[in-house]
Amino acid sequence: MNAPNSNLGLDNSEERPHSSAAPSAFNPQETLLRLATANLYRKSPFRLLGVYVDATARELSRHIERIKLEMELGTGAQPKNRTSFPGTLRDDDTLRDCVQILKEPITRFGFEYFWFWPEDWIPAVEDKSLRALAAGNDAEAMDAWLQREKSGDVAAAHNLAVFFHLRALENHSIGKSAGPWRESYRRWRHLVDQDEYWNFLALRIRVVNEPQLTLGLLRGFRTTLPVALAKIGLEIAINDCENDNFASAAEVIDITKEGPGDLADWWKAVELVSLPLRKRVDHAVDRACEATKSDKREAPTAITSLIQATKGPMGILEMFYVPNNEEFLHLADSIVTTAINAGVAYQKETKDNAGFLKILKTAEPIKSSKEVAERLSGNKAIASNNLAYAAFIPPLESAIAIAIGCAQKPRNQLKAMRQAPYAELDRIHREAPTEIYEQGCVILAAALRALSVNAFNNDNDFDTAAEAITCAMSLLKDDSKATAQLAEDLAHIERSRPVKRSIAAQIALFALGNIRLTLGLIVLVVIIFSANSSKTTSPSQPYQPSPSQPPSSGNSGQYSIPRNMSAQFRAKKERIQQLEVQINSSSSSIDSRRLLLNTSDQFAIDSFNQMVERHNALLAQHRQLVAEYNSELQQYGRPR
Repeated sequence: MNAPNSNLGLDNSEERPHSSAAPSAFNPQETLLRLATANLYRKSPFRLLGVYVDATARELSRHIERIKLEMELGTGAQPKNRTSFPGTLRDDDTLRDCVQILKEPITRFGFEYFWFWPEDWIPAVEDKSLRALAAGNDAEAMDAWLQREKSGDVAAAHNLAVFFHLRALENHSIGKSAGPWRESYRRWRHLVDQDEYWNFLALRIRVVNEPQLTLGLLRGFRTTLPVALAKIGLEIAINDCENDNFASAAEVIDITKEGPGDLADWWKAVELVSLPLRKRVDHAVDRACEATKSDKREAPTAITSLIQATKGPMGILEMFYVPNNEEFLHLADSIVTTAINAGVAYQKETKDNAGFLKILKTAEPIKSSKEVAERLSGNKAIASNNLAYAAFIPPLESAIAIAIGCAQKPRNQLKAMRQAPYAELDRIHREAPTEIYEQGCVILAAALRALSVNAFNNDNDFDTAAEAITCAMSLLKDDSKATAQLAEDLAHIERSRPVKRSIAAQIALFALGNIRLTLGLIVLVVIIFSANSSKTTSPSQPYQPSPSQPPSSGNSGQYSIPRNMSAQFRAKKERIQQLEVQINSSSSSIDSRRLLLNTSDQFAIDSFNQMVERHNALLAQHRQLVAEYNSELQQYGRPR
């Protein structure tokens, strides 16, 4: 695009002052841009009425009265227009609009500018080329203009520019070639820099002698013409996009860059035509924010509507804006950020990770900035991991609970732990994401450590305690912090072994050397052994569990239960006892897992918090059952 010459090309005549009837201020740029639409020529009063641009007020009045009469007689719906591009007066409203436009000097001048001019501003009825055009003989009119154009006739060049521009707009919908666009723009580029061209228009202003038509208005038209022409073409491109004809739109967009002016003018036109599209996007974002703010559960519907409402405008805007354009990225980021925020709020409200992931996926095709795209990807990973966690971790935790509950002795519990829980962990390794497998390893390792604590503290089973810690270390071999903690546990177990073994060995030797001692003495030795043994179990333990004790299901008084309700009370009491076992096991696992928790891993923290939430849910359930049990006991039981 070529920049217009800064010299206006007007002569040195003084600009005529405004009359008292003229407005104190006007904006010629706004006038021209307001007229510069894809329907510019279809709304032209000169085309619709079939009059020349130099028609006087008296000529217009007589012509309009004739049209009204023809319309009353039913013959004026399509008058004989003096152009090969006939318009249509469909009703009185259209006629009234045309009359009003022609009464407004500045608006009329704008439409005059985009219509056919007579040679040297002679009366149009005397211009042979205009008469030929009115008779439908395009070829004759064009031949005359082409000949005059060669000799430098600016009016002829202007008429050719308008003719090809009008033909480009009229024929665009039927998919004709881009030739008319380029023929028109080639002439506009030439004319906008020609001082003679603008002096020719200045002559028209002097002839009209209308106070509102000033040389300042003409200067404004000259600087705005490149933007106006680009705006018209870009509106056509938008219409193509809305009709899913993106190939044609892309061609028109490229052609508009060949018009007069520079790239800055083209971008001004883009800003103008894209404003309604950008407002549509902003409005859709505001609606989605309002909907999700009032009800977080509405996020799936609100975000789906947002994506659907912005898909069209954003697709069109993407045709104009280059990659990483700040304006485009701002719009894209507002959509994606709205989806993320609504999705996060929805997940916190409902715990529905599948719905959360679906919300995020709807925003995935939008080309947002790198930062927002990374945030979207991170939240998708969280949602996916949460879904995988829900699918794979509960079976593992169930297998661990069964393994612990199937035996009393830690040795047998460890044996059971090596079977079903390890099988579940292997399945997680094969089928689940890496993050879920790592969490599975932490959960199983925490359970093994809890078993080790129990074996060491309660059963004095050092072999099982050490073996359980060794198994836990093998699961967390890539976690140096957790491995170091487990290594300290194992070292403590091993340090405790020699003390107890030396006492046992001393007692064995004592018994062998005094085989004839009386039974009373043997009993005394056993008592000594028990005392020494209790003393050696007191060194610092690998981890002192502090389970949250469930509320007692007992009652301070003694009650006699009716026989017909004894089964009901027994079942409820058994359920309470089962919950107490689960709560104690869960508390021990939480303590061990807290020790092994990687505080730099947000997913690990979230998973741990979920475990705590489940533990708290068990406590709440236990409290409720205990309250119900005691209430029913007082209601139906009889004090003994």
